[in-house]
Amino acid sequence: MEFLKIYPVILGYCRKAFRGHHDEEELTAEAVTVAFLGWESLQRRAKTASPLSVAFYAVRRARSGRKVCTSDRKRDAFNLPRCVEPDIIAHLAGDEDPAEEAALRIDFPAYIATQPDMKRQACRMFLRGESTKDVARRLRVSRGRVSQVRRELVDGWASYTE
Repeated sequence: MEFLKIYPVILGYCRKAFRGHHDEEELTAEAVTVAFLGWESLQRRAKTASPLSVAFYAVRRARSGRKVCTSDRKRDAFNLPRCVEPDIIAHLAGDEDPAEEAALRIDFPAYIATQPDMKRQACRMFLRGESTKDVARRLRVSRGRVSQVRRELVDGWASYTE
């Protein structure tokens, strides 16, 4: 079944769930996007689910604040959009001047070189947009440990650049 056939059900459920919320439109758009990605994933794996159950979990994810594709902090190297494989340095540098970008091209690799092998591997995977689950599986550690490593890298980068 195509997503467009279930779209009215998903949209109605999302609108009802977020009615009166100050970010109603944004949350609805996020939930519909999550529902689309979830539906596509189910279709690829030849699984079925009711449109309402897909909408239910999409609303839960939107309410949790997890975004499909966003970067909250521009200079956070480990908070890159997962839907795109960007030029990492260009993403980190943003609209800064060329001198700042040049410094970043030197500092970031130097910072990563100071990290243990496991953290360097995790960093490469994060920057490629791999999920916590995939990183944990490939490094043979728990998802919680992967989250700790990400936080340690982010905090280390912040102190390195201060």
